[in-house]
Amino acid sequence: MAIVWGNHTFRKPYSGDTLYDPIYDKRVIRKMKMEKLLKTMNKDLIDSLIIDRYFDIYTRNGFEYVLNEDVEKDCKIFLIDFDDIRGMNKKLGYSKVNDILKNTFSELKEYYTIGRAFSGDEIFFLTYNLSDNIDMIKDICSKNNLTFTYIEKTHRYMIKHTMGKYEITFHKLQDTLEEMINELH
Repeated sequence: MAIVWGNHTFRKPYSGDTLYDPIYDKRVIRKMKMEKLLKTMNKDLIDSLIIDRYFDIYTRNGFEYVLNEDVEKDCKIFLIDFDDIRGMNKKLGYSKVNDILKNTFSELKEYYTIGRAFSGDEIFFLTYNLSDNIDMIKDICSKNNLTFTYIEKTHRYMIKHTMGKYEITFHKLQDTLEEMINELH
């Protein structure tokens, strides 16, 4: 026996059977859901996957995606792990701590490309100024009562090998980011 709903026909389970056929075709439902999703998907949805709108910094995927398109020279990356965010949340409340972080990022994004790393309190800061050091980040964070541990690495876009013939190897940014996360943990 079949049930017709709109343009779709679904099988009804047989009564008395111990094993029931599904009452709908999963492929049909999945196709309907995908069609609906594609109709509603727009720039805002894609942007939300790339940008953390509350903090106005990149998500991890957005950071990697945008930088893979843009990084065509050496850069310096700082990976910062903010100290005791959990304790600050208990003491000040989530909203207040989020505002502190948002203000900190707002001050720093003029000088750095900022994106999430592994968790909410681990953040990448990227600059093309290879002589930059952590001092500006420390000063602004200190002003906002934030402390952190960090590591820094210079990402070499091209590595030149001169053994035998001249070769150029392009170094993937994702590899540098993963190395930094592994070193921090």
